[in-house]
Amino acid sequence: MHSISGLLKYWLADRFSIPSSQLLGRRSWSQEGEDLILARYMEPRRRGFYVDVGAHDPFRFSNTAYFYREGWSGLNIEPDPAGAALLRKHRARDTTLNMGIGPASSEMTFFRFNDAALNTFSAELARERVTASGYIIVQELNVPVERLDAVLARHLKSGQKIDFMTVDAEGLDLEVLRSNDWTKFRPDVVVTEILNVSELELVKQPIGQLMVSVGYRPVAKAVNSAFFAADEFVL
Repeated sequence: MHSISGLLKYWLADRFSIPSSQLLGRRSWSQEGEDLILARYMEPRRRGFYVDVGAHDPFRFSNTAYFYREGWSGLNIEPDPAGAALLRKHRARDTTLNMGIGPASSEMTFFRFNDAALNTFSAELARERVTASGYIIVQELNVPVERLDAVLARHLKSGQKIDFMTVDAEGLDLEVLRSNDWTKFRPDVVVTEILNVSELELVKQPIGQLMVSVGYRPVAKAVNSAFFAADEFVL
């Protein structure tokens, strides 16, 4: 439970945009503290650039809100029009694209739920969530998608370093990662969703096998997220 002084500290930080580094502790915006794990790996960098695929919201369950408040900027890719609008409103330094990532340039059906955190391009996952959880689909949209490497080539400045990339594509993370050109776009650290897997099993999973094949190694695990560092990145 937070003390009154602790709650006041967070209110003041939000109200006056005080960087987290000026607080006594660090506030997490992620669902499971992924941003604080990333912050540790990014030290001692004071500024940097991120790519957030499936950015969802500028604050809620965000792996990049902590860094934006510290002065970082990046590229947000969000297929939900409402989420993209919020990101544009609250992330003036960022570039926000209202689109999805897929294996090729096309359109895909995007399922919007009454809780936006459940939105997905996966028809199978959408059916499972309606059946098992009682959430409802409020809209089905045709959303443009492109390969990740094509999006990065078009929207990143020449030579732009990506300090980290976070991927939360609700069941389609592997497809997103496969669509990148890892010889051209190599974030130091990649965070992606891998459910119900222990640290020891990461490299046996399809995502883990892909990341190892493109020169990344597992370095940390949250409950539902895995962290991979480029082989050339010194922790």
